[in-house]
Formats: sequence, C-alpha cells, structure tokens
Amino acid sequence: MQILIFILGACVGSFANVLAIRTTESRNYIFGRSKCPKCDRQIHWYDNLPLISFLLLKGRCRQCKESISMQYPVVELVMGILAVVFYVHNSSFLPYILLMGMGTMLLAIALTDLKEKFIYESHLYSLLAFSICYRYLFIDVGIMDTLLGVGLFGGFLLCLRFIGRIIYKREAMGVGDIKMGFILGILFDWQLAVVALYLSFISASIVGVYLLLFKKKQIKILPFAPFIAFGSILSVVYGNKIIYAFLSII
Repeated sequence: MQILIFILGACVGSFANVLAIRTTESRNYIFGRSKCPKCDRQIHWYDNLPLISFLLLKGRCRQCKESISMQYPVVELVMGILAVVFYVHNSSFLPYILLMGMGTMLLAIALTDLKEKFIYESHLYSLLAFSICYRYLFIDVGIMDTLLGVGLFGGFLLCLRFIGRIIYKREAMGVGDIKMGFILGILFDWQLAVVALYLSFISASIVGVYLLLFKKKQIKILPFAPFIAFGSILSVVYGNKIIYAFLSII
C-alpha cells in the first residue's frame, strides 16, 4: 500500500513543480501541456512520468538532449516521501487529503521563494484554507491555544523583522514569511509552535553554515520559507513525540 501512496505522492509532486514554475511565469497551471524549457517542445505523456521518465531519459530532454533540472525529480521524490509520512500519521481519507494539500502548497511556496525570493498570495490563500479546515476538523485544542500558536509563530517572525530593521538596518524577515507563520500557527498550540520555530531556525542555521564553510558563499538573503515549511511539517507529524522526548530527557 505504501508503494502506491509513494507513487501518488510523486504525481502530486509533479503538480507542485508545475504550480510553482507556471506561477512564476504567470501561466495557467491547470490547463496546457508541459513543454521543455530549453527547446519549447511539448513533452509527451510517456516522458512526463514522475521519477521514472527522468531515469529512463537519463536526465535529458528526448528532443533537444539538454539536461533536465534536478528540481523535477527531487520535488517528486520529496512529495512521495511526504505522502507516505502523512499516510502513516493519519490514513483517514479527509485528513490525509488536507495534509497532502498543505504539503503541496508548502512545497510550491518553498520552490518559488528559492527561485524568486518571493511568496505568492494565491499560494498563501490556499495554504490558509487547508490549514483552517484541518485545524477545525481534526485538531482538538481550544481557541485560546490556537490564538497562542498563531501569535507565537507569526508574532515571533514579525518581531524579528522589526529587530532586524533597527539593529541591522535591513529586513531580517520577509512579509511573506510572517504571513506564512501566522497561517501555520493555526495548526499549533504554543508548545508545538515553539517546536516548529526551533526546527525552522536550526535547519536554516545548518544550511547557512554549510554554504558559508563548504561552498564559500557569501549569504546576503537566505530564503526562509523552505525552512518554515520543513519545521512546520515535522511539528505537525512528530511535534508531540519531540516534546515528549525532550521532557523525558530533562
């Protein structure tokens, strides 16, 4: 069963790629055949199978023989893994669909932020809809706990923006990141919001140090949406286990 779930997730990952890429190009992501970005020729259905086609074509376009971006198979693989993780977490139909919807939108947001350092409002609206539905249907916490989660997650990022402007004379946190924090805070009480924030910042720190030490890159702006997405997904699925493990240690 989990193999089928992985295949389904890879297909959804293919859509997440289309959603992110066509949004940045102001193209319709529902209708229209996929084209090679190098030669602009339409891609046949048998060359558009998630992961499989990339392997069979050895990472090159059948028409022009140019390299296919690694973004396509990586995103399909990530979404395939997420599909299995979400299924193990909650295999009931409706919560699973909502989790997949959130995962898809978070991937699309992460991709557009990496490419353009910008988060599109349409993606945030979709994420908000999925988050509200999942919160009120399947998360058993009170309204005050939710308000604390929203205030802590989004409010902390908002404070960082003001602090960065005062101390460093530049924006330390983008408006899109802050909106994302307020939206995802709907899913958490204050404890899970702390877990999500911690995982977001620790993962960003690890990547930042890696780029600085091993890639010798001077980092001016490190897109933060991918790390918010990473921390939030882990907190939704494993947050309570992380809190329990932490409390058992202390």
